[in-house]
Amino acid sequence: MSSRPYFPERRSVAASGGALHGAREEAWKKYVEIGLIALLVFSPLPQGSAWEWSVLVIKLAVLAMALAYVFFGRGAVEGPLKASLRVPRILICCFFGLVLLQAVPLPSGLVKLLSPASYAFHGAYAPGGAEAPFLTISLAPATTVWKGLTLLAYVLAGFLLLRVMDRFRKMERLAAVVVGLGAFQALYGLFELSREEPRLLFYKKLINLDSVTGTFVNRNHLAGYLEMIIPLALGLLIARIGFFSPATRGARGDLGEIFSQFSRKSVALNIGLIAAAAVMAVAVVKSQSRAGVFLVIFTFLLLLEMILFHLTYSGEGRRLARNLLTVSFLIVLLFSLAAGMSAVMDRFYADDTVFKDGRTLFWENIFPMVGDYPVFGTGLGTFASAYPVYDRTGGEMRLTHAHNDYLELMSETGILGFLLLAGAVFWILVRSFRAWRARRNLEVKGLGMGGLVSCVVMLIHSFTDFNLHIP
Repeated sequence: MSSRPYFPERRSVAASGGALHGAREEAWKKYVEIGLIALLVFSPLPQGSAWEWSVLVIKLAVLAMALAYVFFGRGAVEGPLKASLRVPRILICCFFGLVLLQAVPLPSGLVKLLSPASYAFHGAYAPGGAEAPFLTISLAPATTVWKGLTLLAYVLAGFLLLRVMDRFRKMERLAAVVVGLGAFQALYGLFELSREEPRLLFYKKLINLDSVTGTFVNRNHLAGYLEMIIPLALGLLIARIGFFSPATRGARGDLGEIFSQFSRKSVALNIGLIAAAAVMAVAVVKSQSRAGVFLVIFTFLLLLEMILFHLTYSGEGRRLARNLLTVSFLIVLLFSLAAGMSAVMDRFYADDTVFKDGRTLFWENIFPMVGDYPVFGTGLGTFASAYPVYDRTGGEMRLTHAHNDYLELMSETGILGFLLLAGAVFWILVRSFRAWRARRNLEVKGLGMGGLVSCVVMLIHSFTDFNLHIP
């Protein structure tokens, strides 16, 4: 009997199995995409998710999406992406290994060998710490576990984002949602600023009554949030109008071609992106965040510098780019002055907590802490527990963050942990920039530029604030 009839049957079974697998793959991707967007919408609303219950909601949501990936979407990661993530994946895994080492009880003799300061701290402040057979490197292990799980949730969310956003239209949709959220925060904050009794949604606003804060408590946190979204809005606009198009490079009609593209591709959305960027810039100025105002101006300059770097204009095209740089800087400067720059300058003179007895004194106090816990740190999330021992200000205010994310990370995880995590971030940024420079897809080029600038301005802002600790 011929076996030919069985081959079509086997092919149909394989085809149906492949179709089922493909449908399952698309289903989990859609589920995760909706979940990530829902998290982006939720996270800034309950006062920036600064409450522990809101952080728990974020963790549980990420866990649910991670389980969906484990059961339904464990496909192979694409070759180039897998190769790009190899080094940061190793560094991040080593970092979490360090956090685990901080929180796990170890023989007291080993703790004394690895971190003499931790051993002394437990002996001085923990009940029965001097005689305990097991101790932890972390000064507050429960806090280290909580913060470690929070950071793990962020890392998992980032991994899921890479797996789900595999088409430009998905990236564009996600960016549009984020820009809409930023515009809402700006408009809502400006609205509440005009009221006699401003609120933070369901809560009465108690501090920063003269500043725009959106749904955040701290004006610097709103400024940090918006300064990441403004470049994304401008990058999305640049992607849509074809500013990087080779057809316009070096031609006398560059500006006309750009305006033609602007009017061809959903002009209402393009105008909306410009309006959103403008209202967010106004909100940053009205927030009176000094770093925020500086970084908004820096954002425009950095975007234009990257455009100039890529286009390599000659003749009329080079003059156009140079003129755009000059005109845009003047517009942003005048716009900021008109929107309330004087209030920001008043803060520089009246409340100089950056260069007098404020943050620089905090930072000076942290260096001895790093010296006492040089390798393994005090434990992730334990800055508030360790800092009072080194506080020389004599003030009554309890400092919960260092107002410098790099010093805080170094004090909590030691030089080892700082190098691991900072190395992973630096590697990703460098590889991203190299990939951006080599890309030929004009839409991805524009959106990727906005994303890179967003990361850079947040990393700069983190020298003077603790925005990276706000979900």
